[in-house]
Amino acid sequence: MHHYALETLPALADNQKCFDDDEDGEEGINEQGLGHMTDKPFKTGRKYIESGYVHDMTDTKDDDHYFVKAHVWPSMRSDYPHNVTVVLSVCSGAVIYASCYPCKASALGRCSHVVAVLLSIVDQVTLHGSRSTTPCTSQECTRNKGKKRKKNPQRISDAKYRTKRKKVPN
Repeated sequence: MHHYALETLPALADNQKCFDDDEDGEEGINEQGLGHMTDKPFKTGRKYIESGYVHDMTDTKDDDHYFVKAHVWPSMRSDYPHNVTVVLSVCSGAVIYASCYPCKASALGRCSHVVAVLLSIVDQVTLHGSRSTTPCTSQECTRNKGKKRKKNPQRISDAKYRTKRKKVPN
């Protein structure tokens, strides 16, 4: 997660024209890399989790990818939460794709809302482990099965039942 959010940013920024040298002649990101890397998205993402802003997380997976969707309320007042989508590699755990709609800060998919969802995944794995459990709806039904008793099915006319009455001598 740290690698995705901070360390891969200079490589992607090299291909972006918006990070070129500015008009004042100062060096932009292309020349100096991300010397000003910050943990602000991580601090803000952690605050989103602690405030309960991350909710409605759903996930699914196939053979190669693990997909997570979540709603994250923005820090500024808004009518609707941001829709965050994250795709992880099942083999390596690397973030393949991340987006946050309609966040203006997620041009590269590295806003604090995405980091909040990634931190939520890390917290979940730390708390419960990496094994996934089968949901109760996919397990075999255990209700209304009845007791397992020794039964001997036969005709009613052939059945012998015990009685609590004392036998009367003839």
